Amino acid sequence: MYLEETIMSWILIADDHKITCEGLALALEAKGHSTQIVLNGESAIEAVKEHFFDLLIVDIRMPKRNGIEVLEAVKAISPETIVIMMTAYGTIDVAVEAMQKGAIDFITKPYTLEQIELKVERAFQQRRTRMENQYLREELE
Repeated sequence: MYLEETIMSWILIADDHKITCEGLALALEAKGHSTQIVLNGESAIEAVKEHFFDLLIVDIRMPKRNGIEVLEAVKAISPETIVIMMTAYGTIDVAVEAMQKGAIDFITKPYTLEQIELKVERAFQQRRTRMENQYLREELE
């Protein structure tokens, strides 16, 4: 059986700026994804406990739990969920820490919607490639 490309993906957007979340949600929904918005880190973790998300876009600086804490919790709850970190306060150290803890990409604010869309598409392409490779390895065994 050949692995089919996912038609619709569930994306959780976690940022304490509601306008940022709404703009991202509109852009991603226009590309065929379903989205959910949360405005703090604790709500992001609770959402992941309640529902599977293909992708999480999370801000580093948020109330209740910061983005790195959310990343760690999400990877413990749902290791297959893709995480893209974003921040207006990007440093090399923060980006490296996020990648070491399982984030697939990192974007600094301000960004364009095209940049986000490209990063989301790349993330899903990487996952499809990993899944296809795993499937082929299993078939060879």
